[in-house]
Amino acid sequence: SKSGARKLFAEADVMCGPGAEDITTEERLYSQLSRLITNNILVTRWLFKINNENGARGFATFDIKHLPCRGWALRERRRYGDKWEKPWAQQQVHNRISLELPEALTSTAVSLNKKAYPAWTQYLKVFLSRGGVVEACPPSDSVTTVTVDMCIYPDNKVVINDMVDQLHGQPYTVIGYTFPQTSIDPQRLQKASLAIAEALKKHNVVGTVSVDFLTFFEKHKRDAEQQMWASDLKLRYGDSFALSQLALHVSGCQFYPETGRVQLDQVLQYPDSKENVSRFMVMSCQLRHSNMAIIQYPVFFQMCQAHGIGYNMETGTGTVFQLTDAVKRNAIGMICTSTDLQTSLKMFKDNLAVVHQEISPPTLEGVNNFKIVTAEVDKVLTLTDQNSTTDATA
Repeated sequence: SKSGARKLFAEADVMCGPGAEDITTEERLYSQLSRLITNNILVTRWLFKINNENGARGFATFDIKHLPCRGWALRERRRYGDKWEKPWAQQQVHNRISLELPEALTSTAVSLNKKAYPAWTQYLKVFLSRGGVVEACPPSDSVTTVTVDMCIYPDNKVVINDMVDQLHGQPYTVIGYTFPQTSIDPQRLQKASLAIAEALKKHNVVGTVSVDFLTFFEKHKRDAEQQMWASDLKLRYGDSFALSQLALHVSGCQFYPETGRVQLDQVLQYPDSKENVSRFMVMSCQLRHSNMAIIQYPVFFQMCQAHGIGYNMETGTGTVFQLTDAVKRNAIGMICTSTDLQTSLKMFKDNLAVVHQEISPPTLEGVNNFKIVTAEVDKVLTLTDQNSTTDATA
């Protein structure tokens, strides 16, 4: 559960965002959240998670700009300066937030899944009946979510299978991954992941484990160290694990958690080779287009071949498609592999454009998420281009 994940992170001594778990009453919700807001006054958004819901379906958010006392509370913090951390300095602000919070939540808190929970009152009823957590969203304009997949074997051996950056179509909704992750030092991820695995072993957990981390720089602190918060834990075989293992198998690569790199196996045979043996993958099994259902697979692959979309087994680069739904045929997976992340991203984007153009006549565009995926890839591509320019001038 979401509450159990936060307890396990604490047990493993791995940092997670400010928050509270095991909330089952309105009284506890208001008391915990008012104290959290007071102690973390610079956090602008708080996230609610229902314990046993899957993904963003059980999420809701609350922006504290809707608290009438927000401006006054910030002025009080500045007035007290270094003394703000003292409980007596925060008391008045806490009292005022406690008074305003129930009404502010009722009128402005938003469920991320309107179909499941159209109104806050409906969400709150389920939240309290099943229990849940409330936790801070990172105080940053740029947050990346990294997933680490690992396996705990019956002999207590732990193997880290991948480290991937998530791609999001909508807030907290994963539509793909880039592999390997390039957001944070892989050794920090490895250390935190292994600590979580050790905590899980004490609870006799065996099998596949997926851990999500949030990485960011605090916007209110100059020259601050990059932060990393553990945010979610799933005891199951997930999409990221399945995609990364398929990508490694097809490309003939191995993943090295110590360095965070994906490299061709030939690096072991020819260590002095000057050839670029690193590989970067962009992967998704969430590509949906209603017009795919009217295209037979042989025709689809002929179309790809005509546009030069294919895979080179010798170099371990190119495009691999995953036929995720052979019945309805309205969903496919795609893995694009190259020697650098920018090229893989551009390949992924160009392939989506070609497929959409070929299967979408002007009068029948179909229902699809290609534009959403392309927009997210464009964002990441812009960021990687900026980073490459910065590295080149450094």
